[in-house]
Order: sequence, then C-alpha cells, then structure tokens
Amino acid sequence: MRSTRRVIEATACGLVFALLMPVAAGAEGDIAAWGWNEEGQCTVPAPNSDFVAIAAGEIHSLGLKSDGSIVAWGWNDYGQCDVPAPNANFVALAAGYFHSLGLKGMPVPGDLDGDRDVDIADFSLFQQAFAGPQ
Repeated sequence: MRSTRRVIEATACGLVFALLMPVAAGAEGDIAAWGWNEEGQCTVPAPNSDFVAIAAGEIHSLGLKSDGSIVAWGWNDYGQCDVPAPNANFVALAAGYFHSLGLKGMPVPGDLDGDRDVDIADFSLFQQAFAGPQ
C-alpha cells in the first residue's frame, strides 16, 4: 500500500506542477529520453521540437507542444497513445499505466486569432470584420 500511495502522490504532484508552472515565451524545446525502450517509449517521434511539457506513463510517453497539441508514443495496447480529435487547446497532460489525460484550456475572451493571447493582432481581425461585406 505504501508504494501505491507514493505513485498517487507523485502523479498528483506532477499534474499540479504541470498545471501551475507557467511556460515562459521561448521555453519550448526538444525531449531527451533514455532507458528501457522495448515498446518505443523513449523514441520521440519527429519533429522533436516545440515541446512545453512532458509526461511518462508505464510504457508510453506524452509531449505537449507549444501549439496545444499532444504527441504520444510507445505501448498503445489500450489506446493510451490515441489522442482524441480535435488534438488542440491542451494546456496540461498526465500519463498513467493504461491511460492518458489531457486538460483542455478555456477559450480566452477576445482572442480572435487563437493564440491564447489578446493583443493587437486580435484588434486587427476585429477591425477587418467591420470593414465591409468581404
């Protein structure tokens, strides 16, 4: 029972960390993976870039891209690597033994271009909408 409690605490801490840790602009990167790779859990698919968060299951791995999509690889006998469509707007992820989890972000009010930031580009789209029938 003690080892089960540790796993649950580690998973909970990892999820909370992923939810609360802000990603600084330009903090995207590549994933380095090593260790037992019999099911491909350490073989990061190309392109290995623009990741902002990672999660490791028992024999599969997940990566959250800066565009809000999730990449999954490794053992997939239970569909734990089959990210449901639409694969977009994820802000956090977690991996279990036979399952994976993705947290979708709430839309940002006023974000017209979908970059999760309200800025001058959104205002330009708003102006274009009222410029004429085209």
